[in-house]
Amino acid sequence: MMGFDMDVVEYAAVKVDFRSLEAIIEFLSKGDDGFYVHDFVEMQSELCYLCKEVRDVHKSSENRTPIPPGMSLNLIRQRSASIA
Repeated sequence: MMGFDMDVVEYAAVKVDFRSLEAIIEFLSKGDDGFYVHDFVEMQSELCYLCKEVRDVHKSSENRTPIPPGMSLNLIRQRSASIA
């Protein structure tokens, strides 16, 4: 699993439309420019829930995806799958 929590991997898979393992890894990893392509996922912390890094290392640092208290990424993934 390359050190990623399973709920984070499942969330990434939904966000990249289950295209490929490479797409998931690219979504969760820093690019050559030193930035993440995923939005900052805020969860009661100053760190991104997905990568555990600060907002400034995300390409779209002004965009953020707040996670309400008590909600898990797994639940969000399930809801996204039922909508699609």
